[in-house]
Amino acid sequence: MPIISKYSNDEINNLVEQLLDVVENNKVSVDLALIALGNTVSNIIDDNIKPDIKEQIAKSFADALLNSLSASKR
Repeated sequence: MPIISKYSNDEINNLVEQLLDVVENNKVSVDLALIALGNTVSNIIDDNIKPDIKEQIAKSFADALLNSLSASKR
C-alpha cells in the first residue's frame, strides 16, 4: 500500500532543493553534510516531539531512510 503524504511532491521537492543548495553552495563535504543534517533531524525531533514518542519517531525516520536506500538499489 503506498504511503499518502499530507504534503505535495512539489512542497517536498522544493524544500529538499533548498537544503541541497545550501550544502552545494557552501561546498560542504559529504561527512559534514550528513553530520549537520543528522543534528538537524535530532533537533527537530527533540524540539517538536513529545518525549514519550521521540524514540518511536526516530526509529520510523531511520527505517524510512533505510527503506529509501534499499528502494534505490532496485
